[in-house]
Amino acid sequence: MEYYDVLGIKASATSIEIKKAYRVMALKYHPDKNLSDPEAGEKFKKISEAYQVLSNPSLRAEYDKNGKTNNSNEPFIDPADFFKQQFGGDNFSDFIGDISTLNELSETDIKIKTEEEKEEEMRKKLEERQQKISTLSIKLAERLSIYTHSFPLDESTNKNINLKESSENAMTILKEIMKDEAEVLKKENYGVEILHTIGYVYQSKAKLAQAQYDVDNGAIHRKVFGLTNKLTESLKEKGHIISGTVGTYQTSVDIKQFIKDGMLSRENQEHLAQLEYEATDKCIKAVWRSSKLEIESILREVCDNVLYDETASTELKRRRADALLAIGIVFCSVGYTSSDQPQFQQQLQQFLGLPYVWIDYNGTVPKNAITTISNSLGKTFIVARSSVKGGVHPGYADPRNGNFYTSYFGKEIVCKSFQILICDPERVQWTPCNDPSNITGNPVLGGYEKDNTPLYCCKIMHNDVPYFGKTSVKASCAYYGLDSKEHKVNEFEILTFK
Repeated sequence: MEYYDVLGIKASATSIEIKKAYRVMALKYHPDKNLSDPEAGEKFKKISEAYQVLSNPSLRAEYDKNGKTNNSNEPFIDPADFFKQQFGGDNFSDFIGDISTLNELSETDIKIKTEEEKEEEMRKKLEERQQKISTLSIKLAERLSIYTHSFPLDESTNKNINLKESSENAMTILKEIMKDEAEVLKKENYGVEILHTIGYVYQSKAKLAQAQYDVDNGAIHRKVFGLTNKLTESLKEKGHIISGTVGTYQTSVDIKQFIKDGMLSRENQEHLAQLEYEATDKCIKAVWRSSKLEIESILREVCDNVLYDETASTELKRRRADALLAIGIVFCSVGYTSSDQPQFQQQLQQFLGLPYVWIDYNGTVPKNAITTISNSLGKTFIVARSSVKGGVHPGYADPRNGNFYTSYFGKEIVCKSFQILICDPERVQWTPCNDPSNITGNPVLGGYEKDNTPLYCCKIMHNDVPYFGKTSVKASCAYYGLDSKEHKVNEFEILTFK
């Protein structure tokens, strides 16, 4: 049963199991994540081929009956469709359209092109981009019309209307509609992240437009404020783009190095599974960073088209800016709940057979998070990790203040952005250790140093209070951050899984 073997599933697999297996396998074997494997492109195509057949009931029935016949002549699924599902699917298409970055990921065949071919390809891409921007601009204007056209635009017809009351009522309706839509969209993969990206651009562009409208009115005190505000918002916008670009480059380089130095140097299959999880997680985040930059770029032009539409009256443009700002605020206020764990991370965890997964902290503590309660301090600490100096270091998080704590080169490190560990409590345990080079059991991979040396999660007692820290096979002790210092201890416990 070749296709079932390709996806690593049984012939009795359900449609949901087939879909989950495909999503994980496609990420695992994508050519961008297997840079040293010249056959990665072919493997990736076989995975897509298997999914195309097995996900179609009639094709699957034919395959189960006769095996692989003429199915190879069918047009198989575009791998870009898979990545699209990782980032909101089709549900965000009216807001951001199709992401070209994802389409480029499916181009596994490398072909040397002439200058003419390159120019023609670029011309087509620019045409497609402008068409997309034009379409999205129309859709955005229609969305904003929920507010902008809820009461007359012509002042001569406004004499018998309470404009302030009408405006407030229309704005309330717009916000409620957008809140309901956001609650649906946030349930998609990376739904909250996409909403925040859209919301950021909407707010930024709306504020710039509002400031510019004040400048055009010629009021001196407003003019100064408007110019200053515009400059500030422009600098924020530019800084946001630069930081995102650097993050994309850094993550891409990190993937290559992690696979080269980490994955290929391990023979232990259970440890390989952990390293594979880390590398795949990095891959999807790198793709997201690239996609995020494209989304922001497209939305900036879309917003400009709507906010500076020469065919629109000044009053209409003002209302559009007000409505756009309101939607941006609504989208940026959306957050995950404890039941909204990203589907991809769960599926990857299940596929690799790991009892645990690291998820981004969203302000809530899932019931299966690894925690410890300090009766003396009245606090609950969570096993967590965060990016530190080119690596990822484990430590502990305090949900009461939303801070993560670890240590580095003698100092305590405090972070606001971090991941927490969740797992099946029956499959993990704290194992006593006083020699990190001789660990009993299978240690949970908590992170890694800049040179990709694995770091493991530790539990330490400090004045009868339990804290979480880190160690490695190169260390002779465990480290943890507390009171602005890095502390060392020789007796500790390491988190292992069964």
